[in-house]
Amino acid sequence: MGQRTIKVPIFATIIQLRTLIQALQKGENTVPWVPIPLLSTTSVAELKYLSLLARDYPTQAAAASAVISLEATAKLPKGTEHYISDLHGEDEAFIHLLNSASGVIREKVDLVLGENVPKAIRAELATLIYYPARKLPLLKARYPERFELEAWYRQTLLRLIDVCRFVSSKHTREYVRSCLPQGCGHIIDELLHAHFEDHNKTLYYGQIVGSIIANDRADAFIIRLCELIKRLAVDKLHIIGDLFDRGPRPDLILDRLMTHHNVDFQWGNHDVVWMGAAAGSALCCCTVLKTTLAYHNHGMIEDFYGINLRHLLRMAEQYYGNEDLTIWMPHTDATRGPYTDGMLHRCAVMHKAITI
Repeated sequence: MGQRTIKVPIFATIIQLRTLIQALQKGENTVPWVPIPLLSTTSVAELKYLSLLARDYPTQAAAASAVISLEATAKLPKGTEHYISDLHGEDEAFIHLLNSASGVIREKVDLVLGENVPKAIRAELATLIYYPARKLPLLKARYPERFELEAWYRQTLLRLIDVCRFVSSKHTREYVRSCLPQGCGHIIDELLHAHFEDHNKTLYYGQIVGSIIANDRADAFIIRLCELIKRLAVDKLHIIGDLFDRGPRPDLILDRLMTHHNVDFQWGNHDVVWMGAAAGSALCCCTVLKTTLAYHNHGMIEDFYGINLRHLLRMAEQYYGNEDLTIWMPHTDATRGPYTDGMLHRCAVMHKAITI
């Protein structure tokens, strides 16, 4: 069958497309319908593709709605993308980078609150967003009187709503709703899209905030708003290599990333070695052990990966226990100490043995 151009409707049903495919396959020169508007196509493959689309969008209204939504979404500002590299097992630093979005959240807080709010207050609110569960009790302790605490609750909730509304402006309302926490999402949705200048609803919105406080739900709403702000502030996270080695808890970094809403990886050489060790490569296993021993991280191998190093230690003590181990001493971190001479010796002797 020669190449032909056939007019296909932009919004076609599955039955219509199936009829057209059958006519084209039979070599017929005419088809039983010519709807408007039309789209030129030249092959059976294209028609099959259109028939698959017709399954998701079976009517003209459904297809038109999808097109309108996609074209409108394309005009939204591009979401913030966060790039992090060379984490090397430093879980605490990673969690801070994740919570603060490397300064993006503080920037949003400053833009929303403005210069009229003191810098210290803006910094406090940003810290509350980073670590709500840890920071909230400390801030509440400043207000022993109930009326003072309620006033602080109201002000904090309204400020968090303003920040959340600002970071949600790059997203569709449908996407924001998909990110809302269960149980209280409909209330947060109402507050995010509140028009406080609408005097007809002034009492309504005020009552929502007042009821949250009166029913002792302010803490829960503050924590959920903080988590929602962090979720909406960064659209996608990119990890640019080297999660493993040196730091104490790469496993915690992996656990956290597995729960992230949108992340991709570029594996680094350290990560590839760990994957090789997990796949059973003896050389990669030795390299992983050598690096962890060089940084006194072998406790992580035993405690969190369940690998017993006792046999390696016995062999190392037998062959190298009485030798000079100065150059095999591990790099240490004072914040993770103190280290006894025995601890350093055991690490150094295993370091030498696994290297050799």
